[in-house]
Amino acid sequence: RVVWEVGQLVETNVGGGGRRRHVWVPGTVVEVRTGLVKIETAAGTEAVRPDEVRLLAAAKVGQGVKMTVRRGKELSGAVVGVNDDGTVNVGVDGGGTEKGVERMKLSLVKGGGSLQVGQPVKVQKKRRDAELQRRDQKGAPATVMSVNKDRTYDIRFDDGDVAQAVKRGNIEVSTLSTVERLDLSRNKAIGSEESLGVAMELASLLPNLKELTMEDCAIEEGGLATVVQAIKDGRLPSLALLEMNGDSSEVGTEVVQALQEVWQSAGKRSSGLRLGFEARGDKTKGGPASEDSTRARA
Repeated sequence: RVVWEVGQLVETNVGGGGRRRHVWVPGTVVEVRTGLVKIETAAGTEAVRPDEVRLLAAAKVGQGVKMTVRRGKELSGAVVGVNDDGTVNVGVDGGGTEKGVERMKLSLVKGGGSLQVGQPVKVQKKRRDAELQRRDQKGAPATVMSVNKDRTYDIRFDDGDVAQAVKRGNIEVSTLSTVERLDLSRNKAIGSEESLGVAMELASLLPNLKELTMEDCAIEEGGLATVVQAIKDGRLPSLALLEMNGDSSEVGTEVVQALQEVWQSAGKRSSGLRLGFEARGDKTKGGPASEDSTRARA
């Protein structure tokens, strides 16, 4: 348990009247009493309970922030760089960058920050029908397709519709336990050992994930081996459908067979494994791979 002292740099998410805010506001401890800590912030002095304070957290790249700049104008954005002197560079929503911002001038947004390709989200769709719009106020399930340079996102809804240049503030991150489908399709950045390693980490965080789709991706042998290991380790217990294919990706038949074997060993139905890419003979045995390649289907 932290013992608060005058002069400490801290932050709190409790504002006037004891109401919790969606941001962590930085400040300095100016007084400590039994059951009470007074913090001097840019907006004035806040008196909060000791458990409503935390030490000033470091701002990390991707963290969503709010800050007050020239003439009291408040901006929101995300950290895009951390400098050696402890200041940060902030990519502002709507364009532009604020460089060399002091950490004490930043409020960290709870649940904010950058999203990753393939991450399940909810976004309110614009509908012409007023009744459909009313029903969809809580947001429709979707997946992040790409992250743009201006820190907006291209989104694909589960019904196939696409929304481009969606601002972070209009995107709600889905609760992990509610996600049943993860779609990483039509993304050529997906398929390497590194990218599928990240994808497996994300998928393993979704306890009720039932469907994982990677259509039209550049599936590589090392990436497919990563998927094999994830299933073998029992990291995807609820997964019932795995669909992978690519236009020109080639992998060895040995790793394809390994995937089929671990899939069956995990007690999953063979109809739930759908592969479609060129599979060549094992390159590690018997010299060079055969010129004949077969279409892998499971």
